[in-house]
Amino acid sequence: MELQEMSEQCLQDSEEWFPEHARDPFFLMLAMMGEMGEACNVMKKVMRGSITMADATPQLHEEMVDILIYWMNAAAAMGINIERVYDDKRRFNQARFGHGSRRAV
Repeated sequence: MELQEMSEQCLQDSEEWFPEHARDPFFLMLAMMGEMGEACNVMKKVMRGSITMADATPQLHEEMVDILIYWMNAAAAMGINIERVYDDKRRFNQARFGHGSRRAV
C-alpha cells in the first residue's frame, strides 16, 4: 500500500469510528502528541532501567503505529498529499545539504 492510500484509509476509518473528530486537525495533532508522550514514557522507563528495551519493544511498536495513524489522519484531513510533499521536501533537503556535506542549518 502506498503512503497516500494509507493516509486516505486512516481517514476513512476515523470517519467511521470517530466521526466527530475525524477531520479536526487540532484534535488529531493533539492525539498524535499524546501517543508520542506514551512512547516517550516507555523510553524513559528503559533509560532509568525499569524495563529492558526488549520488554519495551512491543509497546513501542504499538505506540509508533498509533502516532503514524494520527499523523496520516491529520495529513488526509488537511488535504496533504504525503508522497508529493515528501518528494518536494527531500529535493529541497538534497539541494540544501547535498551528499554528506556539513553545511550549516
